[in-house]
Amino acid sequence: MFKTDKNARNAFMTKFDPSRAFRGTNWEGSGHYWQRVDAAVFDFNWKGISCLNITKTIIKVFKTSEQEAAKTKHGVGEEVTNRILQTNTNRERLVCEFIGCCVEMRPTEVPLDEIEKATEDDQPLQYVVVEVDNEEVYWKDKNTGETKGPITDVRYKRIVPWSEVLRGVTEEEAERFFPDGLLSNLAEADEVLV
Repeated sequence: MFKTDKNARNAFMTKFDPSRAFRGTNWEGSGHYWQRVDAAVFDFNWKGISCLNITKTIIKVFKTSEQEAAKTKHGVGEEVTNRILQTNTNRERLVCEFIGCCVEMRPTEVPLDEIEKATEDDQPLQYVVVEVDNEEVYWKDKNTGETKGPITDVRYKRIVPWSEVLRGVTEEEAERFFPDGLLSNLAEADEVLV
C-alpha cells in the first residue's frame, strides 16, 4: 500500500501556487524581435536558487536576411522567459542591461532602487517594448575542452517608442497585445513627451 509522507507533502506545497500550473516556460531563444515586457519578478527555480524571471511576448519578428531568418526561434505572439540565476557570474550585467534598456539608462548607471522598483508587484515595466537581437552562444569547457551550449545571449538594443510600435504592427496585433486601445493611448502620450 502507498502512503503519503506528510512532511514531504508540506515541503512540496510550500509556496505552491495552482495558478502557475498552466504557465509553461518557453525559454528565450535567438532571433531579432520586438518584445512587450509582461513581468519582471524574483522567484526561486526548482533547485531553490533565486532568480529574476523576465517574461515577454514577441510582438514583431525581423527576418531581413537569410541569416536572420535562420536564427529565428520564435513567432509573433509567443511568450518567452529570460531567467537570470543568482549563481550566474554575469547576473549584474544581465539585469542592468535589461533595466537600463527599459528605463533608458546606461547599464553601468542603473541604481539598485531602480531594480527594486522594476520588480515590484505593480509591474511598472509592463507594456514597455524592447528590441532584442539574441544570439546562440557556445563555449569550451575549461576542464575537458568539450564544446558546451548553446545558451541564448539576450542582447537588448533599445526601448521602442510606443508611437513606433503603433506604426510597426497591424491593427489586429495592436489590439491583441495592447487591449482596449492601450497602444494608441500610449503612442499619443509618447508624442506629447517629444
